[in-house]
Amino acid sequence: MLSLLTLLIKDIWNKSGSLVLTLWLLMILVGLFDGIGMAMLLPLLNLIGVTTNQSGTVQVFAEHILSVLGFSLDINSVIIVLTLIFSIQACIVILQGLLVARVETAYVDQWRSQLMKLFFNAEWPFFVKKKLGNLVYVIILQTENAGRAFFGFSEFVAAVIMVLIYLTASLLISWEFTLFLGAISIMLTCVLLAPIIKLSYRSGVNYDNLLAGMQATTTDYVSGIKLIKATGTEHTVLNNLRRMLRFVSKEYFNSLFYPYALKAIIEFSAIIFLCVFLFIGVKYLAIQTGAVFVLLAIFFRTARKIEQVNSSFQT
Repeated sequence: MLSLLTLLIKDIWNKSGSLVLTLWLLMILVGLFDGIGMAMLLPLLNLIGVTTNQSGTVQVFAEHILSVLGFSLDINSVIIVLTLIFSIQACIVILQGLLVARVETAYVDQWRSQLMKLFFNAEWPFFVKKKLGNLVYVIILQTENAGRAFFGFSEFVAAVIMVLIYLTASLLISWEFTLFLGAISIMLTCVLLAPIIKLSYRSGVNYDNLLAGMQATTTDYVSGIKLIKATGTEHTVLNNLRRMLRFVSKEYFNSLFYPYALKAIIEFSAIIFLCVFLFIGVKYLAIQTGAVFVLLAIFFRTARKIEQVNSSFQT
């Protein structure tokens, strides 16, 4: 699985290197703006009376942002800056989406053109060994799957960047919480998610192979429909296709089910770990109310991004 991912990354870089760099830069900017937005919550909480003295570095950083932008430290200014930050972030996300769509489309087009050229320039013995349906499947559908893999990889990188920025912000507010969140995330991934991801990968490989075989067989049958009608073997052909369809349907079911299972496990675990953190953090670590609010916001955003990391990796 990892060797295939390495091949994908190298191929993407060879075909779209400069655009991919721009895309990663936009992803980092989205993460930074989101982190700044989280930091701006601290002065807002202080201004409405929910004090916290545990996040001095983040508080000083937020106040410095206000000063650089020419705003004073009051509720109106903080709200305006928050709105501005998340508006800019939304624009960058839209630009990022446009770039992803452009790069993915170009990536698929390059592969289709390359394969068409290779196939039509191949010698006759090559076509004797291959089924027509397999060749059509590779040109039309497998190239699109490669494009989806590129999109999944882009989403994966973006989610990882966001998780790292969230963890950095939470580390500056409470290193205890960050260590707790990091340990729980590692444990959750190794114990609960890794087996499902492995099953999902196997199911994906099986589904692809079965679907390719079914398409090749169906193409052969359709091409030879006159012979099938002449020999009266429709019943045999249908039985063969139904048998193949049963295997394809099983793997297709798995490909739909596993992402839902992952999502449910992550969401359930997030709630349990949140309750544990609130109990330990407030009762034993004496984390103040303001810091708890911000850490909760970081926690929920991190949990969603961890879910996105896994779903993108599955894609």
